[in-house]
Amino acid sequence: MKRFPVTFCLSHYLDYEPAMRSSLLQEFRDNGAEYLILAPPMLYKILETPAVADQLQQEIQAAGLSFMDAHGPFMGITDLCYPEGKYSEMLLHRHLACLNIATDFGIKTYTLHSGGDFRFPAYTEAQLMDEIRRKLDVLLPEAEKRQIVICLENGMPKLCFPDRLLTLKNEYPTPYLGFCYDSGHANVMDRGREIPDSLPRRNYAGTGYEPEWEDRALEKMLPHIVNCHLHDNNGYEDQHLLPGRGNIDWKHTMELLKQAPRLEVIQSEVTFPREKLSVRQLCETFRKLQEM
Repeated sequence: MKRFPVTFCLSHYLDYEPAMRSSLLQEFRDNGAEYLILAPPMLYKILETPAVADQLQQEIQAAGLSFMDAHGPFMGITDLCYPEGKYSEMLLHRHLACLNIATDFGIKTYTLHSGGDFRFPAYTEAQLMDEIRRKLDVLLPEAEKRQIVICLENGMPKLCFPDRLLTLKNEYPTPYLGFCYDSGHANVMDRGREIPDSLPRRNYAGTGYEPEWEDRALEKMLPHIVNCHLHDNNGYEDQHLLPGRGNIDWKHTMELLKQAPRLEVIQSEVTFPREKLSVRQLCETFRKLQEM
């Protein structure tokens, strides 16, 4: 049976008191977890105070855990398509710094969002795609230098749709560009078409554009998937539920993922504190996923 390392997202870890952080890490370790995601809030704090990187690394190692992958800053100004002058340059330098941080942690995959075209109605899709290319022209040589794969994530905006990602991949055939498959985003972009006020419809309301829909995101992305965000929802919005609590077909999803030739790691993006889940329940669910 083909199995992959599983990493867990503890986005707000650094907001907790030291004793709680230690207890949380021990709980993950006791339930068989080995790896964590270097999440955006962690990267933000390191960018503000570089010494936080050493503190974080020491705490994680002391618990017998390690980081395997990273998710770069995202949303609005931090997405690759952001087109506005000096802020666009600030974003580029921020991601370069994050690649440096990820390398110091021994991380091999760095996930990025292409961005939401609906946030920039004054620009054409072609202009925004060119902005993504401009940033990839700078980021990919740095990724190759640091031996880390940049993974573009499928999402709800059109710029994050599989066909746009495949266009970019065809233009940049380097092995240092791959995909991050997000199960929750894919489900919303399939089942959301049946729901009058689903998140994609709300995102595009008032922009003059209609959302596009996609029912074969995983199949299209499969040859280039390097990592994946696994979580569930009911198709209405991006709820980050425990697998099995929404309407995703997990047997089909796992059967396909096991065929992905480049897949290196499976990531939990379940917001387990909000859902009042135990660490044991979270870890057991991801063990069972791989048995499907």
